[in-house]
Amino acid sequence: PVQAGVQKPADLKKMLIGEFEKEASAKEMDEQARVLKAFGLIPEDYDLRASILKFMSEQIGGFYDPEKKHLFLIDRTDSMGGGMEQKMNDQMVMAHELHHALQDQNFALDRWFDVLGDHEDRIQGYKSLIEGEAQLVGMTYLFEKMGRGKVDMKQLNRMQEMMLKMSPQGAKFRKVPAYLIENMMFPYTQGAEFVQDLQRKQGWAGISKAFYDPPASSEQVLHPEKYYDRDEPLEISLPKGLAKILSEKKEGLDELYENTLGEFNVSLILRALGVKKAAANQAATGWDGDRFVGLRVKEGDRLVVIWLSTWDSEQDAAKFERVYRGALARKGSSAHLERRGSEVLWIHGATEAETPKLARKAFQSLMVENRYRPTAGLLAKPPLSDFTGKAEQSHAQGHGHGKVERPAATSSDDGLVRVDEVGVSFVLPEGFKSTDEPQEDLREITRAYFRGESQELRVFELPVPFEQAMGSIERALTDRGMTIEKKGTRPWGGVTAGSVLAKQESGKHPHRVGLMLFPSGGRTVALGIAQKLDAPLGALRDTAEALTNTLWLDTVGGEGEGPKVQKLLHAEHRIHFAHVFEKQVAGAPEYGRIHAQEDSKGGKVAVSSRPTSAALGAIAKRTLKMLSLAHKDVEVVLEGVVKRGDTEIFELEYVTGGRRVRQRTLLAGGQRWT
Repeated sequence: PVQAGVQKPADLKKMLIGEFEKEASAKEMDEQARVLKAFGLIPEDYDLRASILKFMSEQIGGFYDPEKKHLFLIDRTDSMGGGMEQKMNDQMVMAHELHHALQDQNFALDRWFDVLGDHEDRIQGYKSLIEGEAQLVGMTYLFEKMGRGKVDMKQLNRMQEMMLKMSPQGAKFRKVPAYLIENMMFPYTQGAEFVQDLQRKQGWAGISKAFYDPPASSEQVLHPEKYYDRDEPLEISLPKGLAKILSEKKEGLDELYENTLGEFNVSLILRALGVKKAAANQAATGWDGDRFVGLRVKEGDRLVVIWLSTWDSEQDAAKFERVYRGALARKGSSAHLERRGSEVLWIHGATEAETPKLARKAFQSLMVENRYRPTAGLLAKPPLSDFTGKAEQSHAQGHGHGKVERPAATSSDDGLVRVDEVGVSFVLPEGFKSTDEPQEDLREITRAYFRGESQELRVFELPVPFEQAMGSIERALTDRGMTIEKKGTRPWGGVTAGSVLAKQESGKHPHRVGLMLFPSGGRTVALGIAQKLDAPLGALRDTAEALTNTLWLDTVGGEGEGPKVQKLLHAEHRIHFAHVFEKQVAGAPEYGRIHAQEDSKGGKVAVSSRPTSAALGAIAKRTLKMLSLAHKDVEVVLEGVVKRGDTEIFELEYVTGGRRVRQRTLLAGGQRWT
């Protein structure tokens, strides 16, 4: 159950002030505001902190606190009159906030905020998933309550935007800078459209899966296809030497604010300079990453802002530069704007002597295409004790580190289950649902647990080789008072798999257990099916056959053998994932991806792979192209794929601007490292 209550607007404002102080002091917010004013995003005389507090305290209808696990509705009887309007609004808000509580109980909402830090564009992407889903649920509930059928979030947002323009509240909103109000509303409006697109394509299970891999930018929210294709934004690291150009002494300079704007805020910058909304949105399309830093030179209290953006192509960069340059000129701005290839640099507040030095240094920034991959702990379902306050008994081995968190199995609408921790996929037989392991003594080795109407299914990980695991399982079953009915081995997927059938006739719950064991790279993965002793043995066999017919293991065989192709006998179920791997083929490394192939007779899981040298060759081609775009005076000294020990590496050495650069790229752990 969720603890809920009602607060007055004055209580809300008091709480918001406390939250503001925790996130950023008044001084820090003033420093951020000074940089935002340089971009033209807020007026020079604007009190950012006071305005955000006022706006939020007036507009928030309710909130869920993921830290305290409390839900509150805001009593707005004074402003809404307490009639039918408030009643309907409260019901919608309650559905919205209750859904936040459900999200928190399943995914621990604050975990991603902890690791994303202050990266505002990535946070906006994550917020859009959280608020977008809750908004879709709240509005769906309201529409059904009103008998209005299914809600279309895009259509609803356009209608509300039109109504707001004609209402007294709209006139009030127009006094608030677009940067402030539209960034606050973005997760609820664009986020809801993104989530509804996801729901239509992948169902509610697809939305749940997105909490393990949320949108990485406002760009992916605005263009959902970029999320599906994982068009990751480039992370830009600005050189530390920028500060030294402005002040030889470290104490002569303050860094006020450094962050990433993202595609949405780039369009807001253009709009703030007078560009029409449609034209601004079009000019911002093609954004691929950016970074800015605001530096205060203490001598003369001078603000210098350096902003570097990178674009999908030179054409996209040129389009943005043209629109931005025109807008700056119309405003009479003296800021420096320069494009080199697909990068655009804007410098505000620097002197004539400083500008070329800052430009030369800024164009030497580092750019990395970086996809965040969560650890198992980040994926684990939060413990019940987080919400009830009651401590759970530890079932971890070792020195009292508490509960061992395990990532939940993810599943698609068509029943395909993926247990990432052990690299296992299979189609879940009908009637089974994923839940927590009920037996404390099995939690240490259980990686996924499913309960059916009359059976239980477990995925075990045994950290020992297959031959040892067969003996260990037999001993463990007999130690529990069970009788081994049958055991043996058989060929499966090009390797030898094992099976054990055992029963327990005594005790409160007589039952039978069937186990299937598979060698998996120096360890053993086991599927266990349990049912009542008086249940037909054929039911257990049917479940076992259904599982083995659709089972995929990323790694099959002994240590070092690598992945193998396994046939899917009943493959009308689509594979919704691609697993990147490395393997040895005839002593040579290959780099590839697992995918699904389907035909009229069914299908099979297949592996597409190519030699690592070929994959590196493609990277080399792209790198050289980017290099020629980024630097006009570049001289390539050497480039090619070479071997260092047993590892193939793409080496590139070039000279530009009097500097000699050596770059090495390799493929390891399913990722590219430079």
